[in-house]
Amino acid sequence: MRNFIWSVFALIALSFSSCQDEEESITQSPTNSFGKSSAISSLILRVSQYETTCDNVLDNTSNFSVKLPVHVTVNSQYCNVSSDANYQTVQYYKDNYAGDDVVHFQFPITLVYPNHQEVTVTESQYNAIIATLGDDSNYHEIDCINFVYPFTINKYNINNQVGVLLALLMILSFIIFCTI
Repeated sequence: MRNFIWSVFALIALSFSSCQDEEESITQSPTNSFGKSSAISSLILRVSQYETTCDNVLDNTSNFSVKLPVHVTVNSQYCNVSSDANYQTVQYYKDNYAGDDVVHFQFPITLVYPNHQEVTVTESQYNAIIATLGDDSNYHEIDCINFVYPFTINKYNINNQVGVLLALLMILSFIIFCTI
């Protein structure tokens, strides 16, 4: 009789602590949604934008980046910039040689904007773009995190959680009951 009570109680306890059902539902709430002008949209945009500040030694702007490889002349020193490591060479030429410190590109060059749009330009087009540039403070990226695509967003729903604590209390009370 004692084994029968133990078995029934164990089945009841197991039913409380069994696996919960996984549900996949998509709900859209207008209060929790965000649009183009929301703060979270701006942050996501800044995380996912093309990095335009790393080459400021070449173009002096964060409005766009110059796609590598590119050939430049700085203070009469020729430099083939084929990787990010070559930016130090350009800075060295700017710092250690007398001259105007202006980077002269060998055109045509390709500009990459923060939205990943690429445009190949000639020297006159480049000068026109530089002349119309405004404030570039919106283009400072957030580089301490990065998105790995595709990504999934999960939301925890406490209503789907089974009362595990209740099941553990029942098992404990049954063990105490059986030992008495």
